[in-house]
Amino acid sequence: MAKMRLTFDGLASLARRIDEIEGSVQPAADEALTKVQHYIQDNTRHAAAKYSKGGTKYSTGRMKAAIKPDSGPEWAGTVASVHVGFEIYAAGGGGMHSIWRMYGTPRAAKDANLYNAIRGARTQKQVREIMQKVFQEHARL
Repeated sequence: MAKMRLTFDGLASLARRIDEIEGSVQPAADEALTKVQHYIQDNTRHAAAKYSKGGTKYSTGRMKAAIKPDSGPEWAGTVASVHVGFEIYAAGGGGMHSIWRMYGTPRAAKDANLYNAIRGARTQKQVREIMQKVFQEHARL
């Protein structure tokens, strides 16, 4: 699972405004995190498509099968999270293979598309924009 801290300018003021209007920030955060999860997982599925069975000479499809399924946000007190990326310890070793492809090995270059699908600068920027748009909609701006 990828762990990232995501924030944007004005998040605190939007959260206060949403709290005043709706009584809780949780619905806005749930919606934002769900949209972010779908965006990142779609990118990951697209980037991992070449590792599906028959994609390359040595592809078995285990890595693509190790992509985490979409699920709702989980709350631990006031901190919300969603699972994105790969199930590292998935049966068949597909999750471990994703690490080797994302970061490379001494003998194999990293797969920049796979890395960028989860941790890339463009992905992070798009995630901030998704979150900001959802929070602004809930704040009725």
